[in-house]
Amino acid sequence: MVRGTHAAPARLRRRVPGPRPGGLRAGPARGGPGRGPAKPPGSRGAALRHADDAVRRVLPRLAAHDDGFDVRAAEAAWEVCLAAPEWDREPVWIHGDLQPGNLVVDDDGRLVAAIDFGALGVGDPAPDVAPALWTFTGAARETYREAIGYDDTTWRRACGWALAPSLTGIDYYRHTFPRMAEHGRHMVRAVIATLT
Repeated sequence: MVRGTHAAPARLRRRVPGPRPGGLRAGPARGGPGRGPAKPPGSRGAALRHADDAVRRVLPRLAAHDDGFDVRAAEAAWEVCLAAPEWDREPVWIHGDLQPGNLVVDDDGRLVAAIDFGALGVGDPAPDVAPALWTFTGAARETYREAIGYDDTTWRRACGWALAPSLTGIDYYRHTFPRMAEHGRHMVRAVIATLT
């Protein structure tokens, strides 16, 4: 049993805590129990372009509301993400859902575990880079990004994997789960600030 609580940016230490981020990527997808489940189109770890239709459909609906960000700026950020070359190397193991609710920290704010492996598979590592946007702020975000060691194109795809579900989630959760919609707004603002 692992003792700790769900991570929240305020609970995490200012430096990247605990085990080395990106630890799942250290093992080749060819090792272990077979090659691993490949990420199907549209799921985190597949090519980002598969999320484009859903993002394009939601943008006009978001424009009809004041969600605290410029929808045109969100669309421009999305274009930057889509323009990043697709992952063209061997697929890597990814958790696929390293959002704060799936990270467990101890009383000192150190990462002690990740939970919820329902999105586990092999593919583009960008979705596991995205936590830099929704878990860390300021210098801790840059420290995380540097510690995982991926290039700028992976960072842009990671921004896309933070942006796409946030844009669609704002619309989907607006009335049924307002806290999740607010989380999406926060992520959209973070991506816009990072890419524009």
